[in-house]
Amino acid sequence: MATGWEEGRQIIFNLKSEGKDFAQARRVLILATGYYEYTEPMEPRVLGHEQHFFTMKGERWFSLAGIAMGNGFSLLTTKAGLDIRPYCKRQLCVLSPSAGLDWLRQPHHDALGPSGAGTMSVRTLYGVKTFAIPNSRSGGFPHDNSRQKSGPAAAE
Repeated sequence: MATGWEEGRQIIFNLKSEGKDFAQARRVLILATGYYEYTEPMEPRVLGHEQHFFTMKGERWFSLAGIAMGNGFSLLTTKAGLDIRPYCKRQLCVLSPSAGLDWLRQPHHDALGPSGAGTMSVRTLYGVKTFAIPNSRSGGFPHDNSRQKSGPAAAE
């Protein structure tokens, strides 16, 4: 299965979950041990990007909620929970192993919200070279530059 699908002139990789009804959608689970988010460096002299690797505390693996359309799938996103907010405004819809099965079985599922405080761990690497494509409207990268300089990554 391919990541994303074409809709008009763009490819849909991530899809906002708020206000949407997925009862009739082809719901899928993407099994993961963690996922990455890339942000601009906090220090202007640092080359590359900051790479944040998020894992679920107390779990060896978890699921990411998604939907399939045609031969592709899209990851669902929601507003960032307390653990993710210092790095990004939005996060992937993260489900524990048991909640993942509920996502597949129940037509109306309410666990697509932000992860609870203390649910996620983060490990940050600095100066990572990426192949990110700049956002053409702003001239920069499409990441949130307003996050705090201190946060869970600074404490680890």
